[in-house]
Amino acid sequence: MLRATFAALALLAATAALAVDPSLLYDLKYKAKPAGAHVAFDITVTELATGRAVLKSTMRTRAGQWGTLETTHLGRNISVKMRGETNGYADLILLVQRGGTLIQRSTFKFTELAPAPPTRYRGHPVTLHLRDADLRDTLIALAKLTNTNIAIDPGITGKVTLDLVNVPSDQALELILKQHGLVKVMEGRIATVRRY
Repeated sequence: MLRATFAALALLAATAALAVDPSLLYDLKYKAKPAGAHVAFDITVTELATGRAVLKSTMRTRAGQWGTLETTHLGRNISVKMRGETNGYADLILLVQRGGTLIQRSTFKFTELAPAPPTRYRGHPVTLHLRDADLRDTLIALAKLTNTNIAIDPGITGKVTLDLVNVPSDQALELILKQHGLVKVMEGRIATVRRY
């Protein structure tokens, strides 16, 4: 589990501003810290025209679940939706509405950019030579090798091609997940695999 706080550095920040007036636009800054099965967020929303913070708050969300903070400023409804994972990934959406009309939607996808601490793999060494193997079947087989209860989201499909020799089974599983843009979220004794 990551112990370091990861600062919000945008890998993707797309702002769709539907109004020309720059005083209607807001900026979002955040820090997040994994905390067990939760992620703690420090959120600040700033009005760009004045530099004034209009929302400053902290919130804890369960990893993988969305949380929402809301406020009003000058007749505008401002909401921040956030979801984080214990592995350092986070999604945030900043929505600004006036009179029921959306005037700003900014989405952010973040990942921890600082190097993660070295992982100590404990799985039994495996040798895998796979050519276009079914992704779901491969994940299930590796879960069995690692004695992991696994639930795979229904929409996950794909093929696996790799050659590994004497690699810890949990490291092989992690590699396949990363190659296919998947994350494993532990909920009790069950690993849920889903797209990030």
